Amino acid sequence: MATLGERIKQLRLEHELTQEEFGKLFGVTKYSVSLYESNKSSPSDEIKKKIAEHFNVSLDWLMGRTFGTISIRKILSNR
Repeated sequence: MATLGERIKQLRLEHELTQEEFGKLFGVTKYSVSLYESNKSSPSDEIKKKIAEHFNVSLDWLMGRTFGTISIRKILSNR
């Protein structure tokens, strides 16, 4: 299964963001993003929630617990 760092990097690249641009979205430095992506550090729970909300993915997916990216908010908004 994918790691949190791999999922963060995947989101960043899919949205064509540099580490600096990604970091600015969440109030962290480029260096912090680099550490997240290399699994040397983990974002706070609050930052994880912000990432999931911003990219409309579930926390379970972000944490590498599921394969699908769909979030409950996305399911409910389609009703």
